[in-house]
Amino acid sequence: QDNLLLTTSRILDIVQKENTTLVLKIFLVIITLSLSVATVFSSVVLWTIFKVRILREETRYLLLSNLLINDLMYIVLVLVQALVLVTDMPVSYFWCGCNITLELVTFSCGILSLSAMTVDKYMGICWPLHYNSLCLRKRAVVVCGILWAFALLDPVVSFGILTASNTQILFDIIPWCCAGTLFTEQLISRSFLFVQEVVLGVLLLMCCILTVFCYVGIYKEVKVTWERRFVKTNAHKMFCLYVFCLILYLLPAVLLFISANGYLLPHFFTEQKAFILELVTVMVIAVLPRCFCPLVYGLMMKEIQQYLPDLKPRCRANRVNPEVNDEHSAFWNL
Repeated sequence: QDNLLLTTSRILDIVQKENTTLVLKIFLVIITLSLSVATVFSSVVLWTIFKVRILREETRYLLLSNLLINDLMYIVLVLVQALVLVTDMPVSYFWCGCNITLELVTFSCGILSLSAMTVDKYMGICWPLHYNSLCLRKRAVVVCGILWAFALLDPVVSFGILTASNTQILFDIIPWCCAGTLFTEQLISRSFLFVQEVVLGVLLLMCCILTVFCYVGIYKEVKVTWERRFVKTNAHKMFCLYVFCLILYLLPAVLLFISANGYLLPHFFTEQKAFILELVTVMVIAVLPRCFCPLVYGLMMKEIQQYLPDLKPRCRANRVNPEVNDEHSAFWNL
């Protein structure tokens, strides 16, 4: 109990010194706008994918729908946390831990889903003859389940260990809900925090290696196609946009790794800076790519307008193919 009060008082001191209340209100506005944008675009894309049978049969759209659902969950969780922080609402240690654990789950699952989409794109472009036989709908559903299971494993187990070792403060009130309250040496050991850093680092490293390998292969294939056609299509713009969105997804993981080092090594990186960096990363930097995702990876507006009115009869009568001749299909049909 004394350790918890010590940690909370230190966090509150940081808040008062850094004028964080105003910053949190700005964060809340950004998150609310982001949630509105993401909800509109993600809902339209998800509804179109689930409504059209042709799209439901394609693995890339199933993986995309999994990513969009995951991103919406993450933004809602961050919005709830921001509302709690701005209104100074007292919450229990257990509620705060559950909310942050779910944020970690959806954050990790987002990176894993994006990596799976990159592999799917690599196979579609570099192995076009084997793509339909390898990337089946059932396999995509299994992959989505594995991604969620893998993302759930470490945060849930870690939170279980953390609550089991602090049962006496499980339902105590914490006036400030953030990872800094949970992951300081007053509540858990340094070795536990070090393990979390290792897990985050390994996840980031694996995803980086996999995605870099896939995008290098995609770029080589795209370059050969450009040279063969003697002209650059709009696909190169989409390629650059995909890489930029990928960097935005991976950047928060790097910043969270630095923030965790601030709590672990306060003499190297002060707790005040680590606390502010954590808030900026979780509530702003990690939210922005989830607003762009439906526009970058989703269906083009032509496809959505084509499918929205009288979907099934139109598909049967005109034999509509989801691969229309736009930037996305040019990128896929290389």
